[in-house]
Formats: sequence, structure tokens, C-alpha cells
Amino acid sequence: MIIVYRLICRDNSSAVECGSELRKGNRMNRRNVLGNQIESSKTLWIVLISLLVTAIQFFVFYCLDGGWLALLLAGLCILLGGIAVHALTGELEEVFPYLLFPCLCNGGVGLLLPHLSGEILPDSTTVFVGCFLAWLVPVVYGCLFTWAEGGSALPQFSSFYKKAAIFFYVAYFGVLVYWFVAYSRIPKTEISAQFIPFATFAAYVDGVISDTVPAERMIRFVAERIGMFLPYGFFAAMAGRKIHSLLRLGLVLVLPVIVEMLQYLLKFNSFDMDDIIFSFLGGLIGMLLFVIFNALFQKTTGKNFDGSEIEKDYYGRRI
Repeated sequence: MIIVYRLICRDNSSAVECGSELRKGNRMNRRNVLGNQIESSKTLWIVLISLLVTAIQFFVFYCLDGGWLALLLAGLCILLGGIAVHALTGELEEVFPYLLFPCLCNGGVGLLLPHLSGEILPDSTTVFVGCFLAWLVPVVYGCLFTWAEGGSALPQFSSFYKKAAIFFYVAYFGVLVYWFVAYSRIPKTEISAQFIPFATFAAYVDGVISDTVPAERMIRFVAERIGMFLPYGFFAAMAGRKIHSLLRLGLVLVLPVIVEMLQYLLKFNSFDMDDIIFSFLGGLIGMLLFVIFNALFQKTTGKNFDGSEIEKDYYGRRI
């Protein structure tokens, strides 16, 4: 063994250096093994917390039969789980794998509920909102944490948000197609075209006043159309930050118009001007939310919401 050792190290001085290198290598190997064990334990904790949060969500939905209180408690549970993952791992980016399981589980169950026999859980809308909360609450937490920490936390948040945004918008456009093509589909004999602004909304109001239509149904009609296009408005404002404001408004308006026209031409659903109006309103609210979020990020971190550098237009205004 000594002969081999000397042959490798050549002389006494090189033997000392070689022994030192071997000891350093052993220490590095031990550190790598320890690091791998820590990473494995982090992954295990993320999975366990995700499973626990998802189980509590469905337990709350089942016990309270859906409703706002159930969604509020589910959102609080998601927030506490996200804080726990962030505290255990010390990295905001690890909150992204945490939110994946509740989102996928709620989304899958929401799609299957209309086809399942029996009412094990509340309607699919409640579960879909729970899916959205599982994405939104960690992102809002990341925003608040980044504002509190300033520019130091922005690189982690930017990486986290980009992954979360890609995941969300792929799922969002999938749900959008499903909602307007399959879920809201009506018989061809009932398909019609309604071009008078606010005619459908006025009919709902008359029904609520005369007690023939529940107020909840009218609120749901408006909220669904506004809510479905709110994320699209946020995305259009963020992606089109450098183009003219009128073009951004055109981007927000064109999608609802195309959806309504395709529904009518392909005989999936009726054409309703109110759908366009409330969907456009949702897009405008989404644009406003981006302006507020971006302004807060510019003020607290010195950069844009997506982590890019602040640029100025021809008049010296921030964009």
C-alpha cells in the first residue's frame, strides 16, 4: 500500500500534498453526501406538507359543503403550508413544487366531479376555486415577502414566479377552452345571438326583483365572466408592457370577441354581448392589478414585477 502510495506521490513532499488532497476529497465527499441527505429531506417535507394541505382542503370542503367559509379556511391552510415550506427550506423557489400537488389534485377532481355519481364533494366550481387558491395564495405570499425584503429577495421570487406563471397559464387556457367548449355547451336548438348590451344582465335583475331568479345566480353569472378573463388581462398587461395602451386594450378585448364568435359559429353556445362586456371588464381589472403590482415592485425593489430592469418611454415615464 505504501509502495503504491509513494509511486503515486513520487516523493515525500508530494506525498504530504497528496495526503492533504485525499483528506480534502474525503471531506468534500462527506459534505456532498450530507448535502444530498438535506436535499432529500427537503423534498420529503415538501411532499408531506403538500399532501397534508390537500387532505385538509378536501376535508374542509366536505364538512362545510363548499361555500366562502370553506374557501377561506382552505386558503389559510395553503398559506400556512407555504410559509412552512419556505421556513424549512429557506428558499422561496421551493414553494413552487409545494403548490403543484394541491393545484393538480383540485383541478383533476374538479374536472371529474360532473361525471361522478353521488355528491361526495361540493360542485366543481368550488373545487376549481380551491385549485386557483392553491396557486394564488403562495404567489401573493411571495410578493409580500419580496416587498418586505426589498431587492435582495427579487431573484428568488422572479425564478419562482416564472415557473408558477408558466404552469398557471398552460392550465388556465386549458380550463378556458374546456369551459367555453364543453362545460357551457347547450343544445343546438337553443343557440341564439343577443347583440343588445346588458340585455341578459337586465333580465337577471328583473328576475331577482320579481323573486323568480336567485340573486346568487345573477352574481355567479357576472363573477364567472369577470373572473375567467382577469388572469388574461394581467398577462396581456405584463407581456405588452412596452406597446401602446390602446393596443393593450385591443388585446384584452379581442379574446372575448373571438371566443363568443367561435362558440356561435361552431354551434357550441349562444352569442351574448353581455359575455363580451363582462369578460372585457375582467380583463381591465386584471390590467389594473398588474399596474398596481408592478408599481409596488418598482418602488420597493427598483425593478419590474417580472424582475426586468425599469425602462422609460419617450416622455420619461416608467413603463
